Amino acid sequence: MKKGNYLYLFIFSLLFVLPQICRADMGLSFLTSYPSLISLLIFMGVWIIEALTIKKGLMESPQKSLFIALFVNLVSVLFGFLVFSSVKTTLLDTLGEKFLFSFFATIIIELIILAKSYQKESLKKVLGIGILMNLKSYLFLFSFYFFSGMLSVESGIILGGIVMTYFLIKSFDLFIAGRNISSSSKKSFKLIAVISVIVICIFLIIKINNRPRPGSDAKIVAALAQLRSVAEYLNDGDYDDFKIADPNVNPLSVDIKENGGNLIINKDLESGSQAYCAYSKLNFNSKYYCIDSTGIAGLTTNNPGNNTKCPDDTSG
Repeated sequence: MKKGNYLYLFIFSLLFVLPQICRADMGLSFLTSYPSLISLLIFMGVWIIEALTIKKGLMESPQKSLFIALFVNLVSVLFGFLVFSSVKTTLLDTLGEKFLFSFFATIIIELIILAKSYQKESLKKVLGIGILMNLKSYLFLFSFYFFSGMLSVESGIILGGIVMTYFLIKSFDLFIAGRNISSSSKKSFKLIAVISVIVICIFLIIKINNRPRPGSDAKIVAALAQLRSVAEYLNDGDYDDFKIADPNVNPLSVDIKENGGNLIINKDLESGSQAYCAYSKLNFNSKYYCIDSTGIAGLTTNNPGNNTKCPDDTSG
Protein backbone atom coordinates (compact mmCIF):
# COMPACT_ATOMS: atom_id res chain seq x y z
CA MET A 1 0.00 0.00 0.00
CA LYS A 2 1.29 3.45 -0.89
CA LYS A 3 2.23 5.92 1.85
CA GLY A 4 -0.58 8.27 0.79
CA ASN A 5 -3.14 5.49 1.13
CA TYR A 6 -2.03 4.85 4.72
CA LEU A 7 -2.64 8.52 5.46
CA TYR A 8 -6.18 8.41 4.05
CA LEU A 9 -6.87 5.20 6.00
CA PHE A 10 -5.65 6.90 9.21
CA ILE A 11 -7.93 9.90 8.66
CA PHE A 12 -10.93 7.72 7.76
CA SER A 13 -10.43 5.58 10.90
CA LEU A 14 -10.25 8.63 13.17
CA LEU A 15 -13.61 9.91 11.91
CA PHE A 16 -15.35 6.89 13.49
CA VAL A 17 -14.17 7.79 17.00
CA LEU A 18 -14.06 11.56 16.50
CA PRO A 19 -16.85 12.43 18.99
CA GLN A 20 -15.11 10.48 21.76
CA ILE A 21 -11.73 12.03 20.89
CA CYS A 22 -13.21 15.54 20.88
CA ARG A 23 -14.78 15.00 24.29
CA ALA A 24 -11.45 14.02 25.81
CA ASP A 25 -9.54 16.90 24.26
CA MET A 26 -8.92 19.76 26.70
CA GLY A 27 -10.31 22.44 24.42
CA LEU A 28 -13.41 20.45 23.49
CA SER A 29 -14.12 18.65 26.78
CA PHE A 30 -17.22 20.75 27.41
CA LEU A 31 -18.89 18.64 24.69
CA THR A 32 -19.27 15.75 27.14
CA SER A 33 -22.89 16.64 27.86
CA TYR A 34 -23.83 17.04 24.18
CA PRO A 35 -24.90 14.38 21.63
CA SER A 36 -22.12 12.96 19.42
CA LEU A 37 -23.52 14.79 16.38
CA ILE A 38 -22.84 18.11 18.13
CA SER A 39 -19.19 17.08 18.54
CA LEU A 40 -19.02 16.45 14.80
CA LEU A 41 -20.66 19.83 14.12
CA ILE A 42 -18.10 21.66 16.26
CA PHE A 43 -15.23 19.81 14.60
CA MET A 44 -16.63 20.60 11.16
CA GLY A 45 -16.90 24.26 12.10
CA VAL A 46 -13.27 24.41 13.21
CA TRP A 47 -12.22 22.47 10.10
CA ILE A 48 -13.96 24.83 7.63
CA ILE A 49 -12.87 27.99 9.48
CA GLU A 50 -9.23 26.90 9.31
CA ALA A 51 -9.53 25.71 5.70
CA LEU A 52 -10.82 29.12 4.63
CA THR A 53 -7.99 30.81 6.57
CA ILE A 54 -5.36 28.62 4.88
CA LYS A 55 -6.91 29.21 1.46
CA LYS A 56 -6.90 32.99 1.88
CA GLY A 57 -3.62 33.40 3.79
CA LEU A 58 -1.45 30.94 1.88
CA MET A 59 -3.19 31.30 -1.50
CA GLU A 60 -3.80 27.56 -1.53
CA SER A 61 -6.20 25.59 -3.71
CA PRO A 62 -9.58 24.97 -2.05
CA GLN A 63 -9.18 21.18 -2.13
CA LYS A 64 -5.73 21.16 -0.54
CA SER A 65 -6.87 23.73 2.04
CA LEU A 66 -9.66 21.34 3.05
CA PHE A 67 -7.26 18.41 3.31
CA ILE A 68 -4.56 20.26 5.26
CA ALA A 69 -7.10 21.76 7.68
CA LEU A 70 -8.69 18.35 8.26
CA PHE A 71 -5.33 16.68 8.84
CA VAL A 72 -3.93 19.29 11.25
CA ASN A 73 -7.13 19.26 13.31
CA LEU A 74 -7.30 15.48 13.52
CA VAL A 75 -3.70 15.37 14.70
CA SER A 76 -4.11 18.19 17.28
CA VAL A 77 -7.38 16.78 18.65
CA LEU A 78 -5.83 13.32 18.84
CA PHE A 79 -2.96 14.89 20.79
CA GLY A 80 -5.50 16.38 23.19
CA PHE A 81 -7.09 12.96 23.58
CA LEU A 82 -3.79 11.24 24.34
CA VAL A 83 -2.65 13.90 26.84
CA PHE A 84 -5.90 14.77 28.56
CA SER A 85 -8.04 11.62 28.28
CA SER A 86 -7.69 11.01 32.02
CA VAL A 87 -8.47 14.62 32.98
CA LYS A 88 -12.05 15.36 34.05
CA THR A 89 -12.67 19.00 33.20
CA THR A 90 -15.06 21.51 31.64
CA LEU A 91 -14.47 24.57 29.51
CA LEU A 92 -14.68 26.75 32.63
CA ASP A 93 -11.81 24.81 34.16
CA THR A 94 -9.74 25.29 31.01
CA LEU A 95 -9.83 29.07 31.15
CA GLY A 96 -6.67 28.86 33.28
CA GLU A 97 -3.30 27.28 32.68
CA LYS A 98 -4.65 24.01 31.25
CA PHE A 99 -6.65 25.79 28.57
CA LEU A 100 -3.71 28.05 27.67
CA PHE A 101 -1.47 25.01 27.46
CA SER A 102 -3.94 23.31 25.14
CA PHE A 103 -4.22 26.45 23.00
CA PHE A 104 -0.46 26.89 22.57
CA ALA A 105 0.14 23.15 22.14
CA THR A 106 -2.43 23.16 19.33
CA ILE A 107 -0.68 26.10 17.65
CA ILE A 108 2.72 24.38 17.89
CA ILE A 109 1.43 21.07 16.50
CA GLU A 110 -0.44 22.72 13.64
CA LEU A 111 2.46 25.06 12.93
CA ILE A 112 4.84 22.11 12.53
CA ILE A 113 2.45 20.46 10.05
CA LEU A 114 1.87 23.73 8.17
CA ALA A 115 5.60 24.46 8.00
CA LYS A 116 6.22 20.98 6.64
CA SER A 117 3.43 21.36 4.08
CA TYR A 118 4.48 24.87 2.97
CA GLN A 119 8.27 24.81 3.02
CA LYS A 120 8.45 27.40 0.25
CA GLU A 121 6.58 29.95 2.37
CA SER A 122 8.37 32.07 4.96
CA LEU A 123 8.18 30.72 8.50
CA LYS A 124 6.89 34.10 9.71
CA LYS A 125 3.95 33.94 7.31
CA VAL A 126 3.10 30.34 8.21
CA LEU A 127 3.33 31.21 11.91
CA GLY A 128 0.92 34.12 11.42
CA ILE A 129 -1.59 31.92 9.59
CA GLY A 130 -1.30 29.21 12.26
CA ILE A 131 -2.01 31.67 15.07
CA LEU A 132 -4.82 33.40 13.14
CA MET A 133 -6.71 30.22 12.30
CA ASN A 134 -6.49 29.01 15.90
CA LEU A 135 -7.73 32.35 17.23
CA LYS A 136 -10.73 32.09 14.91
CA SER A 137 -11.34 28.48 15.92
CA TYR A 138 -11.22 29.13 19.65
CA LEU A 139 -13.45 32.17 19.21
CA PHE A 140 -15.94 29.86 17.51
CA LEU A 141 -15.68 27.38 20.43
CA PHE A 142 -16.25 30.12 23.00
CA SER A 143 -19.19 31.47 21.00
CA PHE A 144 -20.80 28.05 20.82
CA TYR A 145 -20.30 27.45 24.54
CA PHE A 146 -21.61 30.91 25.44
CA PHE A 147 -24.76 30.75 23.31
CA SER A 148 -25.50 27.13 24.23
CA GLY A 149 -25.80 28.25 27.85
CA MET A 150 -28.30 30.98 26.93
CA LEU A 151 -30.57 28.91 24.70
CA SER A 152 -32.92 26.04 25.41
CA VAL A 153 -31.86 22.62 24.15
CA GLU A 154 -34.36 22.77 21.28
CA SER A 155 -33.24 26.28 20.24
CA GLY A 156 -29.61 25.17 20.45
CA ILE A 157 -30.28 22.24 18.12
CA ILE A 158 -32.06 24.50 15.60
CA LEU A 159 -29.20 27.03 15.71
CA GLY A 160 -26.71 24.19 15.38
CA GLY A 161 -28.64 22.91 12.35
CA ILE A 162 -28.37 26.31 10.65
CA VAL A 163 -24.63 26.42 11.36
CA MET A 164 -24.19 22.83 10.17
CA THR A 165 -26.00 23.60 6.90
CA TYR A 166 -23.70 26.57 6.32
CA PHE A 167 -20.56 24.51 6.96
CA LEU A 168 -21.75 21.64 4.74
CA ILE A 169 -22.42 24.01 1.85
CA LYS A 170 -19.12 25.84 2.42
CA SER A 171 -17.15 22.59 2.46
CA PHE A 172 -18.93 21.48 -0.74
CA ASP A 173 -18.11 24.79 -2.45
CA LEU A 174 -14.44 24.41 -1.48
CA PHE A 175 -14.34 20.81 -2.64
CA ILE A 176 -15.83 21.43 -6.11
CA ALA A 177 -14.02 24.73 -6.76
CA GLY A 178 -12.46 24.67 -10.23
CA ARG A 179 -14.33 21.53 -11.24
CA ASN A 180 -16.92 21.23 -13.98
CA ILE A 181 -20.04 20.67 -11.88
CA SER A 182 -23.45 21.61 -13.29
CA SER A 183 -25.55 24.16 -11.45
CA SER A 184 -28.35 21.59 -11.09
CA SER A 185 -25.96 19.21 -9.28
CA LYS A 186 -24.89 22.02 -6.96
CA LYS A 187 -28.51 22.87 -6.17
CA SER A 188 -29.32 19.18 -5.62
CA PHE A 189 -26.50 18.79 -3.10
CA LYS A 190 -27.53 21.92 -1.20
CA LEU A 191 -31.14 20.74 -1.10
CA ILE A 192 -30.05 17.31 0.18
CA ALA A 193 -27.87 19.00 2.81
CA VAL A 194 -30.76 21.15 4.04
CA ILE A 195 -33.18 18.19 4.18
CA SER A 196 -30.62 15.99 5.95
CA VAL A 197 -29.93 18.61 8.61
CA ILE A 198 -33.67 19.15 9.18
CA VAL A 199 -34.16 15.39 9.67
CA ILE A 200 -31.20 15.23 12.08
CA CYS A 201 -32.51 18.20 14.08
CA ILE A 202 -35.99 16.66 14.36
CA PHE A 203 -34.44 13.36 15.47
CA LEU A 204 -32.32 15.06 18.14
CA ILE A 205 -35.23 17.13 19.48
CA ILE A 206 -37.46 14.04 19.74
CA LYS A 207 -34.67 12.06 21.39
CA ILE A 208 -33.89 14.79 23.92
CA ASN A 209 -37.55 15.42 24.73
CA ASN A 210 -38.05 11.71 25.41
CA ARG A 211 -34.97 11.57 27.64
CA PRO A 212 -35.60 11.93 31.39
CA ARG A 213 -34.58 15.34 32.67
CA PRO A 214 -31.94 15.73 35.41
CA GLY A 215 -33.64 15.63 38.80
CA SER A 216 -36.55 13.50 37.54
CA ASP A 217 -35.75 10.67 39.97
CA ALA A 218 -35.77 13.10 42.90
CA LYS A 219 -39.26 14.25 41.85
CA ILE A 220 -40.48 10.65 41.66
CA VAL A 221 -39.15 9.97 45.16
CA ALA A 222 -40.75 13.18 46.46
CA ALA A 223 -44.13 12.22 44.98
CA LEU A 224 -43.98 8.75 46.54
CA ALA A 225 -43.06 10.29 49.89
CA GLN A 226 -46.20 12.44 49.67
CA LEU A 227 -48.23 9.35 48.82
CA ARG A 228 -47.37 7.88 52.23
CA SER A 229 -49.27 10.75 53.86
CA VAL A 230 -52.10 10.48 51.34
CA ALA A 231 -52.46 6.74 52.04
CA GLU A 232 -52.85 7.38 55.76
CA TYR A 233 -55.26 10.24 55.11
CA LEU A 234 -57.47 7.94 53.03
CA ASN A 235 -57.24 5.11 55.57
CA ASP A 236 -60.62 4.80 57.25
CA GLY A 237 -59.96 1.31 58.54
CA ASP A 238 -58.59 0.05 55.25
CA TYR A 239 -56.69 1.30 52.19
CA ASP A 240 -59.53 0.61 49.75
CA ASP A 241 -59.71 4.28 48.68
CA PHE A 242 -55.94 4.45 48.12
CA LYS A 243 -56.01 4.09 44.34
CA ILE A 244 -54.74 6.03 41.31
CA ALA A 245 -58.25 7.18 40.38
CA ASP A 246 -58.64 8.99 43.70
CA PRO A 247 -58.36 12.80 43.27
CA ASN A 248 -55.77 12.92 46.08
CA VAL A 249 -53.59 10.30 44.41
CA ASN A 250 -54.02 11.05 40.71
CA PRO A 251 -52.03 14.36 40.59
CA LEU A 252 -49.04 12.62 42.20
CA SER A 253 -49.40 9.70 39.78
CA VAL A 254 -49.36 12.15 36.86
CA ASP A 255 -46.28 13.87 38.33
CA ILE A 256 -44.47 10.53 38.54
CA LYS A 257 -45.42 9.69 34.94
CA GLU A 258 -44.26 13.09 33.65
CA ASN A 259 -40.86 12.42 35.18
CA GLY A 260 -40.42 9.05 33.50
CA GLY A 261 -41.85 6.79 36.22
CA ASN A 262 -44.99 4.71 36.54
CA LEU A 263 -46.92 4.45 39.81
CA ILE A 264 -48.00 0.95 40.84
CA ILE A 265 -50.25 0.42 43.86
CA ASN A 266 -50.80 -3.12 45.20
CA LYS A 267 -53.32 -3.90 47.96
CA ASP A 268 -54.02 -7.06 49.91
CA LEU A 269 -57.63 -7.61 48.86
CA GLU A 270 -57.92 -10.89 50.78
CA SER A 271 -57.42 -9.05 54.07
CA GLY A 272 -59.83 -6.28 53.09
CA SER A 273 -57.11 -3.88 51.83
CA GLN A 274 -55.40 -3.79 55.22
CA ALA A 275 -51.96 -3.54 53.55
CA TYR A 276 -50.55 -1.79 50.49
CA CYS A 277 -47.33 -1.37 48.58
CA ALA A 278 -46.70 1.52 46.14
CA TYR A 279 -43.63 1.94 43.96
CA SER A 280 -42.14 3.25 40.73
CA LYS A 281 -39.02 2.43 38.77
CA LEU A 282 -36.43 5.22 38.60
CA ASN A 283 -34.72 6.44 35.44
CA PHE A 284 -31.00 6.49 36.01
CA ASN A 285 -29.92 3.70 38.39
CA SER A 286 -32.19 0.75 37.47
CA LYS A 287 -33.69 0.81 40.98
CA TYR A 288 -37.19 1.16 42.38
CA TYR A 289 -38.46 3.46 45.08
CA CYS A 290 -40.96 1.65 47.26
CA ILE A 291 -43.30 2.54 50.15
CA ASP A 292 -45.68 0.26 52.07
CA SER A 293 -48.16 0.23 54.93
CA THR A 294 -45.58 -1.06 57.43
CA GLY A 295 -43.72 2.24 57.18
CA ILE A 296 -40.91 1.03 54.90
CA ALA A 297 -39.73 3.58 52.33
CA GLY A 298 -36.57 3.48 50.23
CA LEU A 299 -34.65 2.16 47.26
CA THR A 300 -34.61 -1.46 46.16
CA THR A 301 -32.94 -3.30 43.30
CA ASN A 302 -35.77 -5.85 43.19
CA ASN A 303 -39.05 -5.29 41.40
CA PRO A 304 -41.79 -5.36 44.06
CA GLY A 305 -44.12 -6.87 41.46
CA ASN A 306 -47.57 -7.70 42.87
CA ASN A 307 -46.43 -7.83 46.49
CA THR A 308 -48.10 -5.75 49.19
CA LYS A 309 -44.83 -5.27 51.04
CA CYS A 310 -41.57 -3.74 49.83
CA PRO A 311 -38.67 -6.16 49.16
CA ASP A 312 -36.39 -7.00 52.08
CA ASP A 313 -33.45 -5.08 50.59
CA THR A 314 -35.41 -1.78 50.60
CA SER A 315 -33.35 0.89 52.31
CA GLY A 316 -33.88 4.62 52.82
